[in-house]
Amino acid sequence: MVTINESLQLKEIKVEDFELLQSLMATVYPKAYRHLWEDGGDWYRAFIWNKQRLAEELEDDSAAYYFVIFEGNTVGILRYVEATSCEDVSAEKVLKLHRLYLDDSIQGKGVGKAIMRWTETYAQKTNHDGVWLEVMDTQEQALRFYERCGYRITGDFRLDFKLMHPQLRGMHRMYKALD
Repeated sequence: MVTINESLQLKEIKVEDFELLQSLMATVYPKAYRHLWEDGGDWYRAFIWNKQRLAEELEDDSAAYYFVIFEGNTVGILRYVEATSCEDVSAEKVLKLHRLYLDDSIQGKGVGKAIMRWTETYAQKTNHDGVWLEVMDTQEQALRFYERCGYRITGDFRLDFKLMHPQLRGMHRMYKALD
C-alpha cells in the first residue's frame, strides 16, 4: 500500500482483484464515457478490463497498476508506465500516465490533484524528464484539469474503434516537463 496522505492510498492491483476491477470500471467508466460509444462502452470495458489483459499488463515490469482508495473506499484506478517516449517531445525518458479513472463522487475533493502530484514526484525521483498522457479531445473537464496541473497539448490523433462514434474519436497527447 502506498500512502499519499491520511485519506488517500494506492493499493497494488493483482490478478485476483480482477472482479473488483471489472465491477469498479462498470461503475466509473460509463459515467464519463458512455456517450462516446454506440453500445454505451460495454465493448471497450470488456476489451480493456478482462482477466487476460490484466494478467498481461501486470507482467510489464515497467508499469504499476493501483486501485485508488479514498477514505477507505475504492474510488478509481491509476496505471503508469516508466521509461517511455512520447513522439511529440524530445525528452528521452518520460513516464506515461496510462490510466487515471476516478469516480465522479469524489470530484472537487483534491484526489486527482494529489495523485497527479504523487505521480510527478515519483517520476522525478526515478529520473524521468517529464510525464505525458492521452485525453479525449471532447472531455473538457479532464482537459481543464490537466492544464491546471501544468500539462500542455503536444499532439493529436484519432482512435480507430469501430463502436466509437466517428465524430468523438479525437485524442490529445499532453506533456509536462519536470524540473
